Amino acid sequence: MESIYIWMFNRYELLIDAGRTLLGAGAIAIIFGIIGGALKHAQTSMAATPNGGATTERMLADAWPSIPTGWIPETLPGFLLAGLLVVAGISITMIGKHLKRIAEY
Repeated sequence: MESIYIWMFNRYELLIDAGRTLLGAGAIAIIFGIIGGALKHAQTSMAATPNGGATTERMLADAWPSIPTGWIPETLPGFLLAGLLVVAGISITMIGKHLKRIAEY
């Protein structure tokens, strides 16, 4: 366990970069999830029948089969996982910056 701490202390730049990557990936997933949900809602509302009948809610993969949408969160667990990526990215970046301050002191 001590060797992990020594490795992290000597390579704090990797922690900072990994944290920023996780933060960016989570933020991009959340943004695309919000945009995809809005586009899905717009397409569903435009496809409604003229006499007021409701249409069923579809997934993004059903609406746009030619676009790879597996990584875009559409449900609450997906958004929670993307939020977890953001929180983990922020935490790892803060740890890396803290180790950088200690190493440069």
